[in-house]
Amino acid sequence: MSNIKYGGSLSSAEWSARAFPHSAVHASSLAVTPLEVLDLDGHVHAHGTGFVYRIGGRPYFVTAWHVLTGTNFFSGQKNPTGLIPRQVRFFAPTFSQVDAKLNLGSVPFILDLKEKALEILANPPTVFGVPVDVAVGELPVHVEKAGLFTSKGLNEFEWGFAERAETPIHTMIGAEIFVLGYPLTTYEGLRTPIWKRGALASEPSFAIEPKCSFLLDVNTTGGMSGGPIIRRVTTMTAHNQDEGVVQEYYDEAVIGVYSGRALSPKEPSFVLGYGWPIDLVHEIVRTSQCFSGTG
Repeated sequence: MSNIKYGGSLSSAEWSARAFPHSAVHASSLAVTPLEVLDLDGHVHAHGTGFVYRIGGRPYFVTAWHVLTGTNFFSGQKNPTGLIPRQVRFFAPTFSQVDAKLNLGSVPFILDLKEKALEILANPPTVFGVPVDVAVGELPVHVEKAGLFTSKGLNEFEWGFAERAETPIHTMIGAEIFVLGYPLTTYEGLRTPIWKRGALASEPSFAIEPKCSFLLDVNTTGGMSGGPIIRRVTTMTAHNQDEGVVQEYYDEAVIGVYSGRALSPKEPSFVLGYGWPIDLVHEIVRTSQCFSGTG
């Protein structure tokens, strides 16, 4: 079996346009990026997922704390090599438009983690009195464009998820969620993530251990830690007269940060995942527990 390659290295074939008419690149896919932890020689030592989240219009980089530090959140043990990451690489979407044709790609950025950043990342952030497996960084990347990316092209694109200003989406146990991330290292081109469907597995009104987290029923693999958890509600299905397709209308919101699998030593096939509420990102920013890097 050949390796699966994904991420958008080639344009859609003619059959794809017929099978999936008027299918645009999802804006949420463009907000997510592979996160590559580099060793001292500049080679990829480990990988995970990160995403851009905007608070008050300012972009922040969000991932799981253990991905950036190489430290197990539960045991506190460092990775077997003892590497303390000092450089991480992520990817930002790029656009070039010639007449009616829009070309999509990605460009790498390397963040150097200086001593101040390493001091902040030495321990997990403490929110509401408990440590959490979430890391938030201030982006040194200047984002020139702001606006929307649509199926008809680039209209002043704004990078990342925006904090939700509308009415929150009601979420209860069993609600449908998606975890976006990179289960394999064979991503290329635009580097769009894999979407894994699941459900909220624990009652959101009651605390579990570790505190501030919640459980997901989702089948993920290594590399997806640090990705966003998206809640989707479908409102209706109708015939879109303008596009000539039957279309679902839905609303989405980022509700959390995914931080890995909760495995049972007695039942290895029984897998749950940990999530952390997106509000923790706001608290980390508010309490100045953000790391920063130089590009």
